[in-house]
Amino acid sequence: MGPYMVMEQINQSNTVICTELHDESKTHRFHHSTLRIFDGTMEQAKQSALIDKQEHAISAITDHTGSTALRSTLTFHVQFTDGSTDSIPWNVIQHTEALQVYLAPFIFGRALLMTQKQTTDFAAEHNPRNNETILQAICRLPQEDRPYVGQARYLTVHFFHHKEWTTCQQPSILQNKNRRNREYVFHIKISQNFCKAH
Repeated sequence: MGPYMVMEQINQSNTVICTELHDESKTHRFHHSTLRIFDGTMEQAKQSALIDKQEHAISAITDHTGSTALRSTLTFHVQFTDGSTDSIPWNVIQHTEALQVYLAPFIFGRALLMTQKQTTDFAAEHNPRNNETILQAICRLPQEDRPYVGQARYLTVHFFHHKEWTTCQQPSILQNKNRRNREYVFHIKISQNFCKAH
């Protein structure tokens, strides 16, 4: 829901009074813990509020451009049920169900669907610790998550290519590529043991 314009926080209370951006006569009361800051301009906030009210009018998200390493550069191409299309930035469309559906099939989509805290916690858990090599980090993974000889894996190109580009409109961006759904990926095969049994 939202975004809303904050009008007042009641003294000695956790209640915040807000109005709708397109109709200031409509007020709402929220507990402060249920609110978060909208990261964008007033124009983007108003656009987001319209999308929130008319989310059922989104037919599908068909593509995106921008760097998945920097969410603020992402723009999503939206098709509406009336046949019209528009390009909508990340901070406007990020909380819509249509975006969840669009991102779910992609490897890189898993990271984009995480909150900032989930991303930070995931990186802290899986990245090498102080004075630890990448090999040592791999070897402390649970046995079922460790790569093994002969195993095939897919690595999304988005994690290696951070320039702005689209997933499906540039078929010649890499010669050595496979496509999984509409995502460019490297199909690799593990040829060396990473961890030896003690």
